[in-house]
Amino acid sequence: MISPVAGSILTAGGDRGLGRGTDLVASGIDHILPHMSSIPANRMRVQLQQQSGGRTVHHGSIVLEDDAGVAVSEAVAALRRLRASGSIPAREQVGADAALTNALRWVRARPPAGASGRYSKSFYFDRQQPGTSWRFDIEGLTGTNLAR
Repeated sequence: MISPVAGSILTAGGDRGLGRGTDLVASGIDHILPHMSSIPANRMRVQLQQQSGGRTVHHGSIVLEDDAGVAVSEAVAALRRLRASGSIPAREQVGADAALTNALRWVRARPPAGASGRYSKSFYFDRQQPGTSWRFDIEGLTGTNLAR
């Protein structure tokens, strides 16, 4: 289920790369769980990022969670939402379409086994220049996802 919570502030628990009190809206993050004890067994994160000057710039992030495991359709919807977000410059549009096609192909190829545990898969807009390219990232955070 995609469940955005705009204007949230991370105050407890924590998430990779974010510190206590991080403004999630300014960070481009749509949703974060308030307490680590309430984390569902199955979570993923889909992100739109850019490499620039040796650092990662986050343009958008969607956390997906589902007690039955995040479904392929949920991950597909999240990727399409990031693609349509308006954050991607005109010069990157062709690369964005190619990266989205590759990401969707990867997601749709996961069932029935799914993908388990912590993992990260990147789909670069320019595969020849990953150090300076925009990309879609798909991360497994917990559990088994994309099995259905």
